[in-house]
Amino acid sequence: EWAGMYGLYYALEEITTNPELIDIRRNAHFIVVPCVNPYGCITGSRKNANSIDLARNFEVGFVAGTDSSSATYSGTEALSEPECQYIDAIMAENKEAVVFASCHSFQNNNADTDAIWGCCATLYFTNLATKLIDKMSRAWREKYDFIPDEANVFLGSCEASAPGGS
Repeated sequence: EWAGMYGLYYALEEITTNPELIDIRRNAHFIVVPCVNPYGCITGSRKNANSIDLARNFEVGFVAGTDSSSATYSGTEALSEPECQYIDAIMAENKEAVVFASCHSFQNNNADTDAIWGCCATLYFTNLATKLIDKMSRAWREKYDFIPDEANVFLGSCEASAPGGS
């Protein structure tokens, strides 16, 4: 999911260079994992080297897989994969974190376009991601002289609360 990693790079570049965001730089601690599934990224697969879809291998919402040939095979038990164990440990060690974002991209097989989307835990980050995607879309259109015939943007958010909090 190269577009998601590029999006993350540009988001961090914006945060670290934009003078208007100095308060974020001074008051926030960032833990960045640019790629959870390097094997899948290199091979163009959503699965890791063990043929597990990492997005479905976490404890929350885990459903044991029965068809290992499925593109979304979750494995036989939650957190069986080292990549998921690593992310789970980061999240467990940082329960006070206010933002968790997951950037993804996929190619639309029915058109010559790619899409990028972000999974955001707060309305604030959803707004930040929306502005960044809009800015980068304009920059890429200008750089590559590309204007799509039809552009659709679907935005959604949910405000999540920490366990025991509001």
